Amino acid sequence: MPEDPNFIHIDYNALKENEAEQAAIAPDMVKKAQGLFGRAARQGILQAMDSPLRVQATQVAQRKVNPQKLYEVGRQAILEAIDLYRIGQTDTFRKFAMGKARQAMIAERDKLAR
Repeated sequence: MPEDPNFIHIDYNALKENEAEQAAIAPDMVKKAQGLFGRAARQGILQAMDSPLRVQATQVAQRKVNPQKLYEVGRQAILEAIDLYRIGQTDTFRKFAMGKARQAMIAERDKLAR
């Protein structure tokens, strides 16, 4: 059976189990991700933030648009947040990146819902 394009898989068990682990992204990991050869660190950050990003995409979609599309926009926003984040700023990287992802998702939802 083909997968519904409007369906987004959310692993609630993984979300709950990794909640404490996902609470913070180490500044060293962000610093590595910002480097020229930081591909593995960027992938690690995306993986660590995957479950909460999926939940946020579903919440922002509000049944108006495909949450999978918003999830992809959110992943791109997290990658952009890596470049924008400055180690030592008041917000943690996770809070900063999820805020950027939410803004991007809302803008995309509003654009698609017209």
